[in-house]
Amino acid sequence: MSRKQLIALFLCNLMPYVVGNGLIGLLPVYAQDLGADTAAIGFSMAIGFGALAVGTFGSGWLSSRFGRRKPFITLSAVISLAGVLLMGQAPNIELLTVFFSVVWLMAGIQIAMSNILAGLSANVTQRGRIFGILGTGLAVGQLVGGLTAGPIVEHLGFDVLFVLSASTYLVTFAASLALQDAPSGPLHGDNRRGAAPAGSAPVSAAFAILLAASVLAYIANFVTNLARPLSMSELGFDSAAISTVVGISGVVNLPLPFISGWLSDRFGRKPVLFACYLAGAAGMGVLVFAGSLWHFWVSQILISLLGSSMAVGAAMITDLVPGDALSASLSKHATTPWIGAVVGFTFTGLAIQSLGMTLTLEIGTALPFIAAVLAILARSSARPAVPVAGTRRHHILRRARPAVEAPCP
Repeated sequence: MSRKQLIALFLCNLMPYVVGNGLIGLLPVYAQDLGADTAAIGFSMAIGFGALAVGTFGSGWLSSRFGRRKPFITLSAVISLAGVLLMGQAPNIELLTVFFSVVWLMAGIQIAMSNILAGLSANVTQRGRIFGILGTGLAVGQLVGGLTAGPIVEHLGFDVLFVLSASTYLVTFAASLALQDAPSGPLHGDNRRGAAPAGSAPVSAAFAILLAASVLAYIANFVTNLARPLSMSELGFDSAAISTVVGISGVVNLPLPFISGWLSDRFGRKPVLFACYLAGAAGMGVLVFAGSLWHFWVSQILISLLGSSMAVGAAMITDLVPGDALSASLSKHATTPWIGAVVGFTFTGLAIQSLGMTLTLEIGTALPFIAAVLAILARSSARPAVPVAGTRRHHILRRARPAVEAPCP
């Protein structure tokens, strides 16, 4: 993959995370100012992330149907810019939900199309690192959005926040114009002999396990996305403190998706997935007892490690499925956080009202543990798909099977 392509993909993947992390921590507070209660806020967030799931999942069909990704990224950037501006003008929770859903629908398309294009462009020996680099977009988004949104609201108000957030999509628009589409088909450097068909039992079982694990982990993640700002608001923390929690976690986790991707290339996908999910469970546990600002920092740092699991999971799926099924498979995997968001927000809004904050968080803590167990059960290779250069086995394979490696598209 060329450097220009990688930079353009990174920017297209990054901007939705900058906007999302800047707004998501403050939207519950903004919705409360519009007169909404916790159940209504939970349903509103669930609808928005349902739209995000639709955009992400639908991207696989759009990519396969039209064989192009670049035009959809460009168009979604334009619509997102208008949608964020309209969010700032919404007079009630109903219209806010409509505009919020449109913006999140477009974000799903941008992120999924960027990942599909990366999967089609990346060489087999670089997949973990490429997806890891793209995965750092979440941490950068947490850093930029989290550290800037709160102070902007405190000093300039929500109206200015929405205008500045909308302007970031000008970057996405410009970056999308620099992208080069890649053809669907055999993957770059794929050396598998007769890759298993998409519907074969081993791939289907492993794929289903990976999807289930990711959904469970992200239900827990989005339980915290609603519970944490509401809890902090009740404890008297201002908007700057609430959004800074997300920013601090972004600073700490900035290199981790790339590192986890590299580790998965070197040592295998499953151990890294297991560690990411276990860290998320630990973060949920800390949040149950959080009362000071640094408690919320530690909790969010651990929970945001779940972002690294997406990069590793995408690389693992790319290892498992053939090229002609990659668009649909990656879009399904990219949909799992948003399915988790729909369930997590709906559950949290209702559970806080009926069960209380503490019990709601305690229930959420169990989910990443289950995800960690499922990650161990999923089938994957423990080592990189291509033998390490310089070994005797590597040279034997090169002499004995010169035609195994597929030509790069």
